[in-house]
Amino acid sequence: MTDLRETMTQTLRKVLHAYVDVSTNRDITLLSTDLDPSCTRSFAPTSFLEAIGVPTDTKALLTNAQYEAAYGQNQAAVTMKTVEISNIVIDTANKTAAAHTKYVNEYKDKGGEEMVMEFAWFLGFNEDGTKVNSIIEFADSLESVRFHERVAGILKERSAE
Repeated sequence: MTDLRETMTQTLRKVLHAYVDVSTNRDITLLSTDLDPSCTRSFAPTSFLEAIGVPTDTKALLTNAQYEAAYGQNQAAVTMKTVEISNIVIDTANKTAAAHTKYVNEYKDKGGEEMVMEFAWFLGFNEDGTKVNSIIEFADSLESVRFHERVAGILKERSAE
């Protein structure tokens, strides 16, 4: 029998690897495979949200469907190639975990450049650790703003074609 710590670690790894799986399989629903249907997401830091024009006066929580719809728009502009997951911390008593990730993305434009983006993740789990029920995504502000600007530019070019 798998212990709770191991189960939570496996679930965390699957959730954070799902971005690569989405690009590989071209299936946006893979983002939610290991999430509880009632899972909510929030984003930080406030400076990142301000930089991309998201209101910061309310605690914006996204459902799985809302996040899939928002993230799905990026798929036409970027491929998530790899992820390195490190610094995993599991708290079985509180059913929470934290991790650091480095994602390598490749833009789908004429330049085809790669970009590395880093995130810190804070996850909440259900009782048996098999599903995530809350996510806080702490973005590398500078690179994430550049990412959003580049993706917007690629999507604008594509819509003009």
